[in-house]
Amino acid sequence: MNRQFLRRNLPSEKKINEHWAIQRLGLKLNFPGIFVLSKRTVPPAAAAGIFIAFMPIPFQFILVTIVTLLFR
Repeated sequence: MNRQFLRRNLPSEKKINEHWAIQRLGLKLNFPGIFVLSKRTVPPAAAAGIFIAFMPIPFQFILVTIVTLLFR
């Protein structure tokens, strides 16, 4: 997929940090490597997202955020 297309359509850091679930958990997503699109970071993130997406639990976004912060 074209990198410019992804950057244009993905939410910004500010918008993600303003999400109610992120604010309620008190999580800080300010470390520099989290919003980098590279061959090293995207596949593990996609695998974790797909794995959690098929789990029958509510509020999957919160779980994905916690897993992301644990594995950075």
